[in-house]
Amino acid sequence: MKDIRFIQLKDGKIAVFSRPQGGNAGRGKVGFFIINSFEELTHKLLFDAPFLNLFSDLEWGGVNQVRLMENGDLGVIGHIAKMNRDDSLHYYPMMFTINPKTKEHSGVKILFRRDDLQKGESKNKRLRNVLFPGGFVDNLDGTIEIYAGAGDAEVYRVKIKNPFEN
Repeated sequence: MKDIRFIQLKDGKIAVFSRPQGGNAGRGKVGFFIINSFEELTHKLLFDAPFLNLFSDLEWGGVNQVRLMENGDLGVIGHIAKMNRDDSLHYYPMMFTINPKTKEHSGVKILFRRDDLQKGESKNKRLRNVLFPGGFVDNLDGTIEIYAGAGDAEVYRVKIKNPFEN
């Protein structure tokens, strides 16, 4: 299990994003459920949470940060990943939104790629295209700054248009 994230909803309940691995989850799918309090949280709930249909069978990913939007939806920054035939990894910062009441969600939108950044270092060739978002800061001017690790060797602060605003 990786990337467990919690956020309190407007009604006081708690939305939970999990990321089990193995079995039906493969390399990692995003599970989602709502609890009334942390006393309800169990190992079984985390591992048996219904998956959001975000990734193909060849992809995996997880949730890195969640924000409660004014309309009650959740804005999610996460990562989506795949492996190429040459065994190289490709991780991308992504976003989606979800209505916690209906569990309807948008599709995944990739926010930027390694080639969008200045040329940099990586721990090895296999990790060159790995961008892993750690979180973001809302600048309150229509932009956000995402902090992302790159190639297991560097960190970038990337300013983009706020993907949660229309």
